[in-house]
Amino acid sequence: MHDTRNTPRRGLTYRTIFALLYALGLRVGEVARLRMTDIDLTRQMLVVRETKFAKSRLVPFGPRVGELVADYLSRR
Repeated sequence: MHDTRNTPRRGLTYRTIFALLYALGLRVGEVARLRMTDIDLTRQMLVVRETKFAKSRLVPFGPRVGELVADYLSRR
């Protein structure tokens, strides 16, 4: 059986998830519900839907998170 714990794609996935959690202060459920259509790399903005208070909100992100998300999306 092949050990997939250290594959580059999985590592990139985890780095991206933790960046969204830590840098943007998103909740685990909010990250889990993100769709590609919720990400605007040009405007550096996320649409977070179905938040804790049942409202959508816009969350800006900086260039570091943007580069990480763009890299993740390009390798999917």
